[in-house]
Amino acid sequence: MFLLLSQIYNINIMSNIEELVRSNLKDNQIIVTFFNHNYRNLAKIWCEQMEKKNITNYVIIASEQSAYDALKDNNFNLGLRVKIEKNFWTYEITVTKMIFDYGVDVIHSDLDAIWKEDATQHMTDKNIDLYFSQGLGFPKDVFNKNGFCMCYGFWFLRNNERTQKLFNDWVEDSFKTYDHQISINRLLVATKWDRENVEEKKVKHIVYWNNDIYGENEAFNIKTCLLSMNKIQRLYIDENAWIYHLSAEKVESEKFKIFEKYNIL
Repeated sequence: MFLLLSQIYNINIMSNIEELVRSNLKDNQIIVTFFNHNYRNLAKIWCEQMEKKNITNYVIIASEQSAYDALKDNNFNLGLRVKIEKNFWTYEITVTKMIFDYGVDVIHSDLDAIWKEDATQHMTDKNIDLYFSQGLGFPKDVFNKNGFCMCYGFWFLRNNERTQKLFNDWVEDSFKTYDHQISINRLLVATKWDRENVEEKKVKHIVYWNNDIYGENEAFNIKTCLLSMNKIQRLYIDENAWIYHLSAEKVESEKFKIFEKYNIL
């Protein structure tokens, strides 16, 4: 299930990611995203947007040599770890766990999640182990039980003994489901959420709340925070989002169409 260290650290598949991470930390936090050759133009835009906002504690990891070569002359915080896992989801979770094991707090951002400001400046409560954005209904079993689900496109996990246990289980389960979003949602499905004194809102078919919702998960002994969708917008709500991660087909050209439609860039 897990890759041998000799595989992971093979010079032919990986640049020095640990050095890249450690040289770009801020408050022991690193923002991580991934791309392949088909998303090389979006990757360039994502990095440019981060640099414009003076958000420099990020690394962007190419999953193939051709993707790395497309961005290598741009002076971005670029690393290479060639995908050798079964699919991109098991690849992402494997490399992200490797980075987490450096002892750092990890913020994961999808490549089509465009940051309008440094969202991490709002997530300073050290008692919260996991912040995450709201998904659009997948996996359905968790959505049906809780009325929402976690989106893998943006999350922030503090590094401690409890979250290390969670992440270990997350990786292991991802190699069973082959989908990291399914795995984390099902692992945390029994979280108890406090929804008192929060107003429900609706955008299209999705219910969200006007404030963040806090929860506690007894199995992992962690405290979680579901960020309101008006902060990390999966469907366009208004012009005040911290991050726009708008739903679109998984094709680079369609991502750019949705950015243009809502004047995101």
